[in-house]
Amino acid sequence: ILLNLGNAYLGKGDIYAAVSAYERCLELWDGDAQTAKSLQQTIEELKATMGP
Repeated sequence: ILLNLGNAYLGKGDIYAAVSAYERCLELWDGDAQTAKSLQQTIEELKATMGP
């Protein structure tokens, strides 16, 4: 659900809210390591676009 929420925020162009939702999703993630790694990479890429 949090992943979908992050995707929805991203679709609206709200990068800050998307990153927040993705970070919360990563905190709660208990699935496979590959998905967690991919999610972490997405968070880092989005943060890089946000600037300082």
